[in-house]
Amino acid sequence: MINDLAEFLKRYGFTPVVYDNVIRVFDEELPVYLEIKLDTGKIYTSIGFTNELREVFDEISASGEDVEEAVDEALSRLNECALLVKKWAESRKLITIFKLREGSAELLSLLEEYIEGLNE
Repeated sequence: MINDLAEFLKRYGFTPVVYDNVIRVFDEELPVYLEIKLDTGKIYTSIGFTNELREVFDEISASGEDVEEAVDEALSRLNECALLVKKWAESRKLITIFKLREGSAELLSLLEEYIEGLNE
């Protein structure tokens, strides 16, 4: 079943990475991902990020790009992916449980800290 979901997401241009009963869909710009866990009759989705996030913020900032805009775009793409997961789950009568808010809030908090550090 997890491989079916991974194939479904690939058809929409995402690049899912499957680990046992978990899929991670990484953003193309930032080391941020949507994590999808399958449980009996339920699918949990959450947002996470890797330890390289600050380094990537530095690279984006050094190139003159807007770090805040990059984060907003990444969250938008991952939310789009989460909605596709929901669509796939509903077609199989599975319940989708979104836990996106916590990961998004943590990511935005790190972004705020980063921007404050630049302004000091």
